[in-house]
Amino acid sequence: DHVVNAVEAKAVAFRVASLGLTETAVATFTDGTYVKTATIAANGLGAVDLSGFNGSVGSSLVVTGSDGTTRSVTGTTIVADTVAPLAKASLVHVAGDGIIDATEAQSATMPVTGTLSAALGAGDQVVVSLNGVDTLASVSGTSFTAAVATPIGAGTVTVSVVDAAGNAGAATSAAYTVAAPVPSPAILDTLVFRVSGDSYQGNPHFQVLVDGHQIGGTLTTSASHAAGQTQDITLTGQFGTGADRKSVQ
Repeated sequence: DHVVNAVEAKAVAFRVASLGLTETAVATFTDGTYVKTATIAANGLGAVDLSGFNGSVGSSLVVTGSDGTTRSVTGTTIVADTVAPLAKASLVHVAGDGIIDATEAQSATMPVTGTLSAALGAGDQVVVSLNGVDTLASVSGTSFTAAVATPIGAGTVTVSVVDAAGNAGAATSAAYTVAAPVPSPAILDTLVFRVSGDSYQGNPHFQVLVDGHQIGGTLTTSASHAAGQTQDITLTGQFGTGADRKSVQ
């Protein structure tokens, strides 16, 4: 696309066609402020560091023959866009408060929101990076929001403003945590039985065992068996699966 950003400008590769076997060549590049030269290899290939260049960059070539004669050629003009955007993200939050709770963790995506220090320039975009995946944010004025894939564990999200040439401004990072899941309530088994007893020096006491394990401590009943009375007692616990062996003693 004949446009180089700050990273690409560090090593701009080029090729000179139709360079004679006995000819040497030197290429000159300038943006009107800076000037760089590069010697062309015998195969016509060259590279130049245009760091610091910005705007339209013209090139020219001086070819020297084996007899010392020279000829000049005007090269291709490129554009160096090496200035990063000035706008920077702030007040970045994941899931609103930086904490992904148990309900939010079930969602496929999670919002990342924040504000910008200034409005975006033409062609600028807000890029949200999480776990190696970049997501473009929607921007309204100086506010932005992006829906990123919900992470499994705690980590850090990074937000940068990137221009059309690919230059990234200063990045802003925000940490987030994942709340411990709320344990599901235990499912209890229920045992209901009816008892009565004959009193002797007070109400009778008894114990209930399920698979040999005492349930509910020592129990008592005031229901008189002789009078035809009964009392319903309910016990709960985790008795396991399958049939249980129950006994009263």
